[in-house]
Amino acid sequence: VARAQGERGTGMSRFASRARRHSDQIESKKNRFVNESVLFALSRLM
Repeated sequence: VARAQGERGTGMSRFASRARRHSDQIESKKNRFVNESVLFALSRLM
C-alpha cells in the first residue's frame, strides 16, 4: 500500500512541478512587463 501511495505521490509531484513551471513562465513574463513599465515611468519622471 505504501509503495502504491509513493508511486501516486511521484506522479502528483511530477504534475505539480510541470504546472508550477508553467505558472512560473507566465509570472516571469508578467513581472518582466511590469518591471519594464515601472522603469519606463521612472525614467520619464527623472
